[in-house]
Amino acid sequence: MQVSQVQGLLARRPNLLNSVSLITAFSFLITRGLLVIIKKFNVHTLHIMLISEAMHTLLSLNGFACEIISQILILSLFASIQPIVGYLAKFVRSARKPENTSLVDVITVIGASTGGPPIISYILSKLNPNIPSAILIVQHMPPPFTKDFAKRLDEISPLKVKEAEDGDVLLNGHVYVAPGDKHMIVEPKEDTLTVRLVNGPKVHGVKPSIDVTLASLAKYAGSRSIAVILTGLGSDGAQGCSLLKKHGGFVIVQDRRTSTVYGMPKAVIELGVADLILPYYLIPRELERVIRLKFMQRRCM
Repeated sequence: MQVSQVQGLLARRPNLLNSVSLITAFSFLITRGLLVIIKKFNVHTLHIMLISEAMHTLLSLNGFACEIISQILILSLFASIQPIVGYLAKFVRSARKPENTSLVDVITVIGASTGGPPIISYILSKLNPNIPSAILIVQHMPPPFTKDFAKRLDEISPLKVKEAEDGDVLLNGHVYVAPGDKHMIVEPKEDTLTVRLVNGPKVHGVKPSIDVTLASLAKYAGSRSIAVILTGLGSDGAQGCSLLKKHGGFVIVQDRRTSTVYGMPKAVIELGVADLILPYYLIPRELERVIRLKFMQRRCM
């Protein structure tokens, strides 16, 4: 049964929403990642039964569950089914996030400014939670908003996301969001790397600065590092990418067509240090590939 067929059936016979057969059909569609956006119908009777049907299904989905929940969130546009969305989101978060305590192998920095939050959200929603990398997010954003941003990312990503705190030990499968008005750097501690938050002056007129984070990474872990520069105004990140490349790092930038503002990606490209130039929707796949390549190189050393 196709999505269009289900939509047509609902239009002709809205009373079917009260039947067990439709609940089962809708649950079946969820397992295939096909979501029907239902408008103009009373769907309150779906709440309990849909949850019951979907819970055992989602338990067996493993990596596919993350893909599904990112689509389920679309349905939150419709207030009548928000109870389902909230419950399923909480369920998948708890079921999908393994307790990964392995010390970091590869370090990825994702830097963005104007237009960045939805692209970062998309990328993190698509990544495998078992990737052998920690991810540092440097989004130009003022202090009141970075904590909420981290919480929203944690809700949609299979990885564990938090606002970075001074002294955080970098772990694989974990994401650290730079707080507003603080520079985020990494420093070695024993056999791993930790986060340090620095109250320095603004760089390129911004704090946190992508260049500051990348410079510290180039110093301590350049050969096992990846930079991803997304849409944004200005040139923050370009010099840091250049340093990272000199120390064996890998650089990915968002392309012009899908960037809201092409300033930051363009600055990296003009320095000649971009290894890949990609539309945002191809970045997750290629990023995972490069992470695993860096991981293998590190293990073979």
